[in-house]
Amino acid sequence: MKRTVMYITVYALLIFFIPFFVVSFYGNMPKPQTELSKNYIKQSETKLGKKPYKIKSYIVSADEVREYELEDYLVGVVGAEMPASFPDEALKAQAVAARTFIISRIMADKGDVSEHKGAAVCTNPAHCKAWKSTEELCAAWGDKAEENLKKIKTAVKATENEIIVYNGEPITAVYYSMSGGKTENAADVWGGEVPYLKSVASGFDENAPNFNSEASFTFDEFKEIILKEAPDAVFGENPAEWFSDAALSEGGGVMSIKIGGVEFKGTKIRTMFSLRSHNFTVAPVGDKIVFKVKGYGHGVGLSQWGSKFLADSGKSYIDILKYYYTGVEVVKQ
Repeated sequence: MKRTVMYITVYALLIFFIPFFVVSFYGNMPKPQTELSKNYIKQSETKLGKKPYKIKSYIVSADEVREYELEDYLVGVVGAEMPASFPDEALKAQAVAARTFIISRIMADKGDVSEHKGAAVCTNPAHCKAWKSTEELCAAWGDKAEENLKKIKTAVKATENEIIVYNGEPITAVYYSMSGGKTENAADVWGGEVPYLKSVASGFDENAPNFNSEASFTFDEFKEIILKEAPDAVFGENPAEWFSDAALSEGGGVMSIKIGGVEFKGTKIRTMFSLRSHNFTVAPVGDKIVFKVKGYGHGVGLSQWGSKFLADSGKSYIDILKYYYTGVEVVKQ
């Protein structure tokens, strides 16, 4: 009788605790990554074809459109866009960002006849993403060619077919060299809110080489450049009074500034004076107008030097991508 009671008691305890342990165990399991949206899946085979994906790129230096397998093409993009000396995790982050950028352009039918001659992308970094052939990369790397090429290929292969998605759709994975200490909201640079392109702290960029730069112009040179764009600008005798009403973004960039009474966008001033970024101050110093500039690039999305420093601190490529692109997931197609 006692043994029967003991069996019943043990059985009751097992019935009670087993569900608890099962729930606890599976509750601590990592959650599956976001799935690709049904809309994306429906359209991808039509626009991307079947794996291995092939893409057309306008090779600017050769003035012709060529077709490549995407993963092979990415070796040329990563090698051209990021120093091969960067940590493996930074190179992987670059590979996934570049792959996502290209796929997002194809899915959005961004092939531009005037810039690409009908191809999905081009090799002009000012318009799309830089790219170099294996021969060009190896020539630039010299004695490090074999080692560097293997490192880049490994980064691409390790992330094969992985893309960054927001709500199941591939993002516009923009990137640049280094921020001015914080990244920029897309809306502050290009207009239009993009939920995953939000300003985040990136103070470690300040350790990058050439984080600070200067550009100086004589008073006459400066006025000539401004008057070419804005003939109505008025310059008084005191150069310190030529500048007013500078409005800064959350990321620290100049959104707008009045020069000679005319308002300019900070991004326009960057272009006009060939500055490294639109995160700048400007003032007369002696007999010249001096721009003091922080960072390099538009400042939206992934900072390449920031990626390096995060990788150096032990962060994975997925950590890096999720840090710079807000609310995203990395998924395999």
